[in-house]
Amino acid sequence: VYTVLEGSMCGSPAGHDRDGIDLKSSLTKSGSKMELADVEVLEAVYPVLFGERGVRLGEHDYGQHRSGAGCYQTFQPHGVDVLTGNLTGTKAWFPQSGAAGGLPGATMQYLRRFADGSSEALHIQAVGVELMPGEHFELNCASGGGFGDPLDRDVEALEGDLEQEALPTHRPDRAPAPHAREGHEGSVSHDALQQRAERLEVVDEPVLP
Repeated sequence: VYTVLEGSMCGSPAGHDRDGIDLKSSLTKSGSKMELADVEVLEAVYPVLFGERGVRLGEHDYGQHRSGAGCYQTFQPHGVDVLTGNLTGTKAWFPQSGAAGGLPGATMQYLRRFADGSSEALHIQAVGVELMPGEHFELNCASGGGFGDPLDRDVEALEGDLEQEALPTHRPDRAPAPHAREGHEGSVSHDALQQRAERLEVVDEPVLP
């Protein structure tokens, strides 16, 4: 029986002084009780063929420090007429909260992708899920929340996020707009960041009765 424990492959929350850790549920450097086996090992033991495995791009939850990214992986049946399995997951509806103004974490998602390119979201406790040849199972693991106001994120850190495609695509209304330090030269536009910050401040003003 091939069992996928999505909770062992989520991204950690951010710390008060640093970003979270990818593919790890805690912010400490201690080892994990659950390890990710190499895809070659899994393919040798189970009738599956992996398409991709990596970190979930664009699903870090933001703040002055962002969370780590959860795992993203896809696989399909291999050498069998049908692959049947049961699902167990958490954090599909209620994300982990951020702290000190940080955004909530990403939720997890199971998808079945069909040969014609369409997809179906699967219930996190679904049983008897069948994958036929040409269909793919997609796993998107959750993450912890961010720490601190996204407007306070360091410019160099933002540029690194742009390079790594680590901006929060699932929350475009709260895309980060950190301040730019005087004299900083780079690919981040100070004017664009300032305009974005002003727009968010207006959006976030409380509505008085």
